[in-house]
Amino acid sequence: MRTDCDCSLFNEKHYNSDSSRIVTIPSHCEKMYCDWAIAQNSANNRREITISLENGHLEDEFHIWNNVLMEKYKGYQLRQPRKLFITDGSSNTHIFFRRSSLGPKSVIRVSWKTVLGTDCPLASIAPLSTGPQVFISPRYPMNYDFYGNCSLLLTAPENHYINISLNDFEVENIHDHLSFYDGNSTSSSLIEHLTGKKSNLTILSSGNMMFVNFFSDSYHGRRGYHYIAMAVSSLPFDNDIMTETVVDPDPQLDSNYSGINETDFMHSSEPVQGHVILHFICAVLILVAIALIAIFGAAIFKKKIADTNTTTSFVNEMVRFHNDDTGIYVISNQGQNNS
Repeated sequence: MRTDCDCSLFNEKHYNSDSSRIVTIPSHCEKMYCDWAIAQNSANNRREITISLENGHLEDEFHIWNNVLMEKYKGYQLRQPRKLFITDGSSNTHIFFRRSSLGPKSVIRVSWKTVLGTDCPLASIAPLSTGPQVFISPRYPMNYDFYGNCSLLLTAPENHYINISLNDFEVENIHDHLSFYDGNSTSSSLIEHLTGKKSNLTILSSGNMMFVNFFSDSYHGRRGYHYIAMAVSSLPFDNDIMTETVVDPDPQLDSNYSGINETDFMHSSEPVQGHVILHFICAVLILVAIALIAIFGAAIFKKKIADTNTTTSFVNEMVRFHNDDTGIYVISNQGQNNS
C-alpha cells in the first residue's frame, strides 16, 4: 500500500479533546482505512460529531460506535454533512472509514466538539446561508426523552427561499410530530405535518422564513429526526410550496456519483399519467353499462312480441281447414257450422 493511501500515517489517532480533521484521498487509492478514537472522559461530557465526504464513492462506508451507539453511513449518504450526539462519555467512541474502489479524489471532513446539552431549543432563530446546516432532535440518534415543544425559526437572506432535506425521521406515531410552516409562526400556512416514520423528503418554502416545531409527549421516545437546511436563490419548480420524495441512487448504476445532480434522485408522482388511466377505466365501464342495457332491452322487446303471437293463436282456435272431393281447400268457422 502506498504511503499516501495509509490514513494511519496522518497525525494522531487518539483524541482527548475537541478536534477536527481533513483527509484528502488521492484518486489512485483503491483501498484506504481511517480510524479515529475519541477518548472517554470522567465528566461524561456530551459531544457532537459531524462528518462529510466530498466526491465519495457509493461503496465508501463510515462507522461510528461506542458502548451504546452503532451507526453506519454509505458514501451517497454523506454528500451533505451528517451530525449526531454522543450522549455517553463512559467509553471511547470510534470513527472508522473504509474505501474499496478507485475513483476521483475525495475529501473527508470529521469534527467533534463538547456541547453543554442536547436538549430541545425553545423559540430559537437560525439564520441560514447557501451552505448546508444540520439540525437534529435531542440525543439523536439515541431516543429523545423530553416533553413539550421544540421551536425553531429558520431565516434566509432577502430574495431567497429555504430548502429542507429530511434525511431521517422516526417518532412515536400520532402522538409526536414535526411540523413545517411557511412563515414565522404556527399561524402561518402549514407545509408539512410528519409523524411515524419517514425518510428522504425535500421541503421548500415560498419565502425567506420557515417555522419548525417538534412536539413530544415523552412516553415513547424514538430515534428522532435529522435534516439539512440551506438558503437557495430560486425554487427548482414552478410550485411555490412543494414536497418531494427523494430516492437513493441505485448502487448498480455507477461506482461514483460525484457528477450526479441533486435533483436526479427526485421521484415524480406522474399525476397526468394517473389521470389518463383513470379516465380510460371510466370510459370502459360506461361502455359496458350501455351494452348491458341494450341487451336487457332487446330481451324485453322479444318477450313482448312472443306474448302477442301467443294471444293471436287463441283467437283463431275455432278456425279449421278441410278439403272436399274437388281438391279445393275451404276455410270454415267451426262455431258457425255447429250452429
